[in-house]
Amino acid sequence: MVDDWRQPVATSAKHAVVVVAGDVGRSPRMQYHALSLAEHGYAVTLVGYAGELCCEAVVAEGRIREVRVGAVELPAWLPGLVARALKLALLVARLGLAVRAARRGRRAAVVLCQTPPAIPSLAVCWFWARVDGARVVGDWHNLGFSVVEDGARRARRGALRVSDRLAVAAYRALERRSAALLDGHVCVTRALAAWLEAHFAVDAAPAHDRPPAFFRKVAAGAGNKNMQRDLFECFDTSTSVVLRELDESNRFVQKSAESTSI
Repeated sequence: MVDDWRQPVATSAKHAVVVVAGDVGRSPRMQYHALSLAEHGYAVTLVGYAGELCCEAVVAEGRIREVRVGAVELPAWLPGLVARALKLALLVARLGLAVRAARRGRRAAVVLCQTPPAIPSLAVCWFWARVDGARVVGDWHNLGFSVVEDGARRARRGALRVSDRLAVAAYRALERRSAALLDGHVCVTRALAAWLEAHFAVDAAPAHDRPPAFFRKVAAGAGNKNMQRDLFECFDTSTSVVLRELDESNRFVQKSAESTSI
């Protein structure tokens, strides 16, 4: 059962589903997007794994509700290939059911999905977006296949096996194919935007984070825990973010407010 929004939402308000295949409480950028969408008049459902609480600004925003699911944990004794296949299947099921629950009662107008992980997140979001006739947008924080490759190199202490190379190549191919399904893209840097255009034929708009209005200096002698929390909350709810939405003539328009430099 998904709770309703705490603040009354107009029947005409568009519904944005923001999806994180990870602990949403540890994803300040996606919380930032949720806040920006709410400020633009959307009713927002934030989907992600259970874990850390979201920042106070998200918790206090009555037009944002959360759908949390448990992370996939598998026994350590399972063989590597079996564990990967089973984890992927469980991720598809849990994430798919969570997004399905998020849009129950109000069809989505836009689905914004964090990547990586591109697999299965992008395909799952694309499927439910198409069911609702919504637009699906990917927010690229990194490249999934490079994360997989880096993890394999760490596990093998630098030397990749043939099976590792095949897994990385397969992930890259699926990631590229999944990217082609989306209607729009944003990313964290201009360098990543250039790479996506050159290698994945993806036109991504860089969306840079800025300090929030409630950002403050860490007081002298403050504990490390408080400092980490202050740094975690360093994203802006009042300055620019690239939001792609569909206008009445079915064209993407880019919305951004003027921001001050840091």
